[in-house]
Amino acid sequence: MHPDHYIQFNKKAYSVPHAYVGKKVRVKATDKVVQIYYQEILIKQHVITDHYHYTDFNDFPDDVQAALDEGVPLNLQRRTEAVGDDFAKLIRTVLEPYAFMNMRKAQGLLSLAQKYDNRLCRSNLWTLFVRQIILFTKNKEKIIAQTARLKTQLKTLKLSGILDNFDLRLLEARQNQLAYSEFLSIILSDEIETRNMRKLKRLLM
Repeated sequence: MHPDHYIQFNKKAYSVPHAYVGKKVRVKATDKVVQIYYQEILIKQHVITDHYHYTDFNDFPDDVQAALDEGVPLNLQRRTEAVGDDFAKLIRTVLEPYAFMNMRKAQGLLSLAQKYDNRLCRSNLWTLFVRQIILFTKNKEKIIAQTARLKTQLKTLKLSGILDNFDLRLLEARQNQLAYSEFLSIILSDEIETRNMRKLKRLLM
């Protein structure tokens, strides 16, 4: 299994638990479900939809961001240093904030750079190209600021069920290109589930 925690099956990507990274798994599929096995043991299943990425955030380490400076993501960044400082910055930007999930994108950019003569990769044209991409990705700072304001509003409204999963739901929405209505339905379901769990706990006390 690829270090990014995904397997590719029928032109779609499915997440697999962290413990099975680097191991050989087997896939069974019906029209509705994809099942993933390791040594004949079912370790994961995903319900098939129209999405390309199927992500269960429980499959990843607790601190996904910390992985940026260790293991495969760190090695990938070190390899980009031979291309140039600007390119290395670009790859780090691509890997943030979820190193595992964006690993294939970074590897694709590195492969593209390595196909060309190093003189081209160090040329002014190449540097300008990379810097333009970096400037484009810096728009994420605006998104971060907007997200912070939304979180403050969620706290004010006491919507902790949405707040607790907000970052992960945003990432899922971007990766799966969810419609606004789909995203709203998902986060409202998180809030309803949290409130139902609270009621259950009070009944059991």
